[in-house]
Amino acid sequence: MLSNLVSHKIDDKIELLILDIKDITNSLKELLDKHFVKICEWNSWTAINLVKKELKDYLENKKWQNLEKWTIAEFFVHLFLNELWYKQECLFLNLEERSIKKWFDWYYSSDNEEWIVESKSGSINTANISHENKIKESYDDLKSKISWGSENNPWKNAYNHAKHWDVNTEENIVKRIKSFSDDYINEKYYDVADFNIIPTSTIFLNWTWEEMDKDELKTNLLNKISLFKFKKIKVICITKQTIQLIYNYLEL
Repeated sequence: MLSNLVSHKIDDKIELLILDIKDITNSLKELLDKHFVKICEWNSWTAINLVKKELKDYLENKKWQNLEKWTIAEFFVHLFLNELWYKQECLFLNLEERSIKKWFDWYYSSDNEEWIVESKSGSINTANISHENKIKESYDDLKSKISWGSENNPWKNAYNHAKHWDVNTEENIVKRIKSFSDDYINEKYYDVADFNIIPTSTIFLNWTWEEMDKDELKTNLLNKISLFKFKKIKVICITKQTIQLIYNYLEL
């Protein structure tokens, strides 16, 4: 299904995943149909056409705030991770607000390992934009949330999502996240080096496809993450032709 995926497993701790999305192909539509309701609402009985309408309405309302790209980028990272058999320990939509989840972008698990995901995105027209710079931005955000005190407890929302019955998170994971949340309240913070992390970058092009040099990107990413601290890291870089692709799918 992910025919445009390029994977570089550097060693047991580092993996780079690079994906191009040029258009909504039949295989991508099948992938979206397969995971769409689960990503947004997990074990929901809501019909896919209603969930599509809900997301479309949300995106339309966010255009004026310039949050549209951010939301679309996050959705496709969810799609990517779900197809790679990572278990989503959260809802894409916030429980009370029907808005996108805040603080840690997401919590995932796979093969008895837990992963914290942070997503950053931008337009190709932005000055100095590059996947490696967005990955650095994503990493810095993760590090600050884990290692330093802030006004908002980043673990609390993760806990509220993980304990939701729809998500069906294993009890030991829920308890671990709750422990992190309690420690945060008590001003006990952690080192990002103790966690598995997935910093992600999405760059939107402006309709005209521009092929990126993936060998150069690999080199640049490795140079960046050589300065990062982590238990394990998976770096995800997605290049999309336009934000319009998700609207094209939502209209199908």
